[in-house]
Amino acid sequence: MLDETVVTLSCDIATPRDFSLFSTLSYLSRAPGIVFETVSAEHFRKAVYLQDSDRTAILSVSETPNQQGLRVELHGMSLSHLDLAKVRERIVECFYVFSPPDGLLDLFSRDEAVGLLHERYGLVRPFLYYEPYESLLWAIAAQQVNVGFARTLLLRLHEVSGGATLQFEGKDYLLTPRPGDVASLSIDVLREAQFSGTKARGLVEISKALVSKQLDFAVLKKLDYDAAMASLTRYYGVGRWTAEYVLLRGLGFEDVFPSGDLGLKKAVASLYALGSPLVEENIRNISYGWSPYRGWISQLLFYHINVDA
Repeated sequence: MLDETVVTLSCDIATPRDFSLFSTLSYLSRAPGIVFETVSAEHFRKAVYLQDSDRTAILSVSETPNQQGLRVELHGMSLSHLDLAKVRERIVECFYVFSPPDGLLDLFSRDEAVGLLHERYGLVRPFLYYEPYESLLWAIAAQQVNVGFARTLLLRLHEVSGGATLQFEGKDYLLTPRPGDVASLSIDVLREAQFSGTKARGLVEISKALVSKQLDFAVLKKLDYDAAMASLTRYYGVGRWTAEYVLLRGLGFEDVFPSGDLGLKKAVASLYALGSPLVEENIRNISYGWSPYRGWISQLLFYHINVDA
């Protein structure tokens, strides 16, 4: 809990002219995978751990008063400017606060279907989970269930992992369970929380690998697609879709399209007037035409699905 000793550190991040925080917040406020964040029309807030420690703070991202950048604020105790610098660095990554790749606009002009979505929504930037581990938690929880139940599973995981929260300005903010929290859980406890046996075992085993550094997100981020996929899919319960979701939404790989995602499959089928059944291989083959910008198109389609479909 944050109390009267709380201090605030802040900094501003200049944004490109085509950047729209409103668009990102509109997506996040509707995206089912956003469980441990609080999103309004004005800001993004999240309870976070600082620099791989037990220290915590409330992170807030909003527009600057002149609407030409992002204001990043940290609210907590014993904060340092190094804490703020680290958080700023991650926010630049999470919100893609940089110019889009040169060939992306050419792709929109070549492919009429995604070009029309670009005209409709503008430039939709990918969004990364602040904590890569959270992308893994969501991807495993969402396997073979509807998104509403996946959210319920993650809230139950939060409870059985200790239920850590921070209170700020009269509101409670949930801290995302950490690998050590989940690695210490028994399969029986997770099964009682209605995780399947496969999900329970997968969560515990891969969380233990993260704790031991056998698996390291910082290392994965530097690998190429094939090596990163091989590193993730060797763990029980982590298939292609789960691994690709983590690469896309946790680590920021720009040329990934999780073609096994039911929502993306339906969106592509609608765009290209494909009949049923929806064959993943066909969807994946279409996505190859968007390379090396498949991550950008993934987010454009996620936006279309969740905001205005």
